[in-house]
Amino acid sequence: MHERCVLFLNFGTAATVYLDQREIPVAEHQGLLFFPFQRHHYASLAVPVQWLFITFDLPEAGWLSVLRNRPVPLTDHEIASARDILDSYAAGAPAQPQYLPLRFAVGTLLARLCTAATNLPSESPELPNLSTGKGTLLSRLNKFIWADLAGDLSCDTMARQVGMSASHLRLLVRKQICCGPGTYVRRIRMKRAMTLLAENRYSIGEVAACCGLGGPATLSRAFRVHTGLTPRPF
Repeated sequence: MHERCVLFLNFGTAATVYLDQREIPVAEHQGLLFFPFQRHHYASLAVPVQWLFITFDLPEAGWLSVLRNRPVPLTDHEIASARDILDSYAAGAPAQPQYLPLRFAVGTLLARLCTAATNLPSESPELPNLSTGKGTLLSRLNKFIWADLAGDLSCDTMARQVGMSASHLRLLVRKQICCGPGTYVRRIRMKRAMTLLAENRYSIGEVAACCGLGGPATLSRAFRVHTGLTPRPF
C-alpha cells in the first residue's frame, strides 16, 4: 500500500493484481493505476517480469478516476512514451519534483491513458448505475453534461433536467460516487480539456471556452489544482 499514485505498465508479463480485494487480470501491454492507500499484491507471475512502475504525487487525483480499477490497453505510442520516460530517468534525469520535463512527460502519458479509458466499455466503478425508474440517473446526467460542456451545468440546472430537487440530486450522486454534482462536472470538464490539449490543435483559450472553464487563466488554475502542472506542455 502506498501514500502516492503508482502507474503500473505491463510491457510483457501478464499477471493477476489483487487490488482492494478485487481480482484484476492485467494482460501484456496494459496499464493500471493504483491510487493512494489502495492495497495491492500480485499473483500468477511469470519470470522475468517486464513491468514499469511510475510513482508520483498529485494535489488532486480526481481527474484520474476514469482509470480506477480499470486496465487500459497501451498503444505503441504510449509504450514509446513510457520507454522515453524510463530512458530519461536512467540517463540521469533529476528525480526532484521541480524537474519539469519528466513531470510533463508523465502527465501527458496519464492524459492519453484517460482518453483511452473513456473509449472502453462502461464498466468503471466510478460510473455506477443510479436507478431512477427512467433509466440510470448517471447516464442521463452524462448525456446532458457532454452535450453542452460550455453551458450552464449548475446543480439546479441538472436537477431540473432529471426531474428532481437539487438537494435530492446531491444526495444521490454523493452517495454513489463520493462527490457532489459540481465536482463531477469539473472532473468531466478537466478530462475533456486534457484530451483536447493532448491533440495539440487548439489554443488554451479555445479549450477553456469549449469545456466551460472560462478563460486561459481559469483553465491554468484548475489544471494546476488537478495535476500539479500547467496546461502548456500538453
